[in-house]
Amino acid sequence: VNGGRARPPDLFISHSWSQPFRDFVTTLKILAKERGLTAGDVIWICTFANNQFDLDLGKDLIRSPFFAALRNEQCGTMALFLDRSATSLSRSWCNFELAVVTDTERNRTYWQQLQRTTDGPSFEPPVLEQMPSSSNQSDKALMLCTAAGLVGTRRVTSGPVLDALRRLDCRDANSSDPADRRSILNYIVNRYLEEPAPDEARLVS
Repeated sequence: VNGGRARPPDLFISHSWSQPFRDFVTTLKILAKERGLTAGDVIWICTFANNQFDLDLGKDLIRSPFFAALRNEQCGTMALFLDRSATSLSRSWCNFELAVVTDTERNRTYWQQLQRTTDGPSFEPPVLEQMPSSSNQSDKALMLCTAAGLVGTRRVTSGPVLDALRRLDCRDANSSDPADRRSILNYIVNRYLEEPAPDEARLVS
């Protein structure tokens, strides 16, 4: 596909393996249509980007392939895929990817506004095209995607997915490897909290 050479991603997809494959494909088709993706765009999907028979996640989080892909200058957007139960939010690695991409003033504003919005049909989060521009090249656009449409469009204005977004707490997320979960919690605490509360410090020790 890539002519025998590695190519940096234009778009990073964060998803949970437990999401029904049919929903994953539907969400991908919607995203491709909304963003005008073509066969020339490089999309990072863990299932295909990492060798599942010889998995190498690096010595630590910042040496992981996920971090490298998200921090690559070519990668301008992360799309978080959410099923009906927002399962991705319950996975530690998805929380890590979300923490990496929202660790900018631009995307923090977007995420915080999503969490503060009231329930009901009046839900109107800011669309990415209207978000304030930034001179920081490390800023990535964040898209929240479902099989019904993109969050923030008329097709997704309320429901359990948005409720799950508002209740997001990385301490509730899990990983198949407890060591990965501890490392991810430590990363989030160190990046987002200058003085972690005692309970949080004990949680990740």
